[in-house]
Amino acid sequence: MKFHIFVGLLCVLPLGYASAAALERSGQSVHALFEKGNYAEVALLHVDTNISGQVQHQQNIAELGVQDFSTGNLVNNQHFIQAALKLQPHPQISVALLFDQPYFVDVDYHYSPILSGEPLPIENADIKFDSRNITALIGYQPTQHWNLVSWSL
Repeated sequence: MKFHIFVGLLCVLPLGYASAAALERSGQSVHALFEKGNYAEVALLHVDTNISGQVQHQQNIAELGVQDFSTGNLVNNQHFIQAALKLQPHPQISVALLFDQPYFVDVDYHYSPILSGEPLPIENADIKFDSRNITALIGYQPTQHWNLVSWSL
């Protein structure tokens, strides 16, 4: 009886981690673990952004003689990588490694209009944040229609 309770707890306890995984926004899928045989995939994404606008307090800046209120491009180009590698050493056992960059931002903003031939630094912001995530999955398939999966972050 104690053995069955222990096995039941081992199956239920990892569910607490499943709700925390919902915080990731990259959309990294675990479908690689369910592919037949050995499997590998790589996804590369290049984001060519152009986010711009106008600066605040234009009246105060105009008093200095500045006429250009454009912020220019606020966000740099971004590269995003996802990869999955699945090995199946036994028909019922699978092992997968997933690589992911769930969060990233690269903002480079400098508003320095030229006044009397000299750049006048008014507003600056440099923000760069990059994260990487590697997930290891182990799957056991007791029957054709059931997969039991355990993972480690």
